[in-house]
Amino acid sequence: MNSLASLPTERQCHIALLKLLHGSSACPECAGRLLFRRSYARCRVCRIKHSVRATTWFRGSNLSLQKLWLLIWCWQKQKSTGTTKLQVKLSDKIRAITPGQSTVIYDGQYVVGGGIVA
Repeated sequence: MNSLASLPTERQCHIALLKLLHGSSACPECAGRLLFRRSYARCRVCRIKHSVRATTWFRGSNLSLQKLWLLIWCWQKQKSTGTTKLQVKLSDKIRAITPGQSTVIYDGQYVVGGGIVA
């Protein structure tokens, strides 16, 4: 990933984080092929569930894997999440918004960012 515009999907983040933690995307127990689900991967051979979160400091985190990936990316690039820029294009026109106004971006009830309209 070279920029925030190329943020991987949740599934791609799951596979990449598993490779980062275990050295491959195969089952750490038997080297079998993993079947990826939303929050875990199950080995097709030994049927053991593997979670990216279970054996790491991500345990108990409510952040999505994409947000965890973004956190690791910013840390690796020595950027704070406040200094990264994200360009958002809105699909619907919004009336009465002008350049220079501040905006806040929410993910459910959590504030994930904000900025000034350009």
